[in-house]
Amino acid sequence: MTTSVTRKWTQKGSKPKVASSPGRKNVPYSGYVIPETGELIAMKPSWFNYETVIQSYRDFMAKYPVADGKKVCMVVDNAPCHKKAFRLVQEEELEEYSDIREKIELIKLPHIRRI
Repeated sequence: MTTSVTRKWTQKGSKPKVASSPGRKNVPYSGYVIPETGELIAMKPSWFNYETVIQSYRDFMAKYPVADGKKVCMVVDNAPCHKKAFRLVQEEELEEYSDIREKIELIKLPHIRRI
């Protein structure tokens, strides 16, 4: 059995290592953190695509209702499925995603090139 090192969100300057499955096997999870409490919410879709990402936003809102007049800020990374969900919900402002825009403000991380 071998392991490989993968990426994850960590405190700047730290160098944690996370063991992962060898090969290209992926395990999809959507994760949310409530900053006030530190609570971690994890949802496990069957696979990642823009539709399951958008559904995870709706699942989050169903489980953690957002008060009227308030919005939740969600930061999304540059995974292709996140970029498409961001474009459909936030940039194109399609009507079918108005329920999400009403309660969630999506913020896209800048693309960082490695040198």
